[in-house]
Amino acid sequence: MTLRKSTNPARTNKPWELDISKGLSQSGKREFQYFETRAAAEREQRKILEDRPTYGLLAVHIGPDLAAEAMKQADRLRPYEASLREAVDAFIAMRDRQEASVSFAKGWKIYQKLKENRSEAQFGVIRRIGKSVPPAFSKKLVCDIQPEGMQGLLRFLTSGPHRRNQYRAILHNFFREMIFEGYRTENPVDRVRCELQRHLQGRLP
Repeated sequence: MTLRKSTNPARTNKPWELDISKGLSQSGKREFQYFETRAAAEREQRKILEDRPTYGLLAVHIGPDLAAEAMKQADRLRPYEASLREAVDAFIAMRDRQEASVSFAKGWKIYQKLKENRSEAQFGVIRRIGKSVPPAFSKKLVCDIQPEGMQGLLRFLTSGPHRRNQYRAILHNFFREMIFEGYRTENPVDRVRCELQRHLQGRLP
């Protein structure tokens, strides 16, 4: 960044020229600013240098490719009126939830341990559900399981409304325990229950 007196005769009202390099400007491009007095130009020069950790060094280290990528992603967020920072915060929060969660299989082992005092018949159903869940579903993190996935699991595990209601009640209780353990914040079976009730009610005469 250079401060000098302009030799351009058209700049007689503002003769002092501040030549700001692209590494220091907020736009990332070389800029020129003009001032009536040297003191005013020097004040702006000091301000830019003080802001250098925010603009200058970031612009130097971010690189043109990363800057272009940031602009592209900012455009994708524009329809949602969200900023890049909000998107990053949401991503980090999601990863934090995943790090704090467990797989469905591990959660089910915890659940079985909690229900060991149930009757043999009730505990037998819990064991049977655990053994019947597909391996791919068992690997899912408890925090990532959605109502649609639970509805698909219930259809896979059961063939009639009575057994489906029984399994739904157990799975609902399972997720209540997972919420209590801190592995997720809401119960995905809540919405599945309502959907199934509407479906069954629609078939009544």
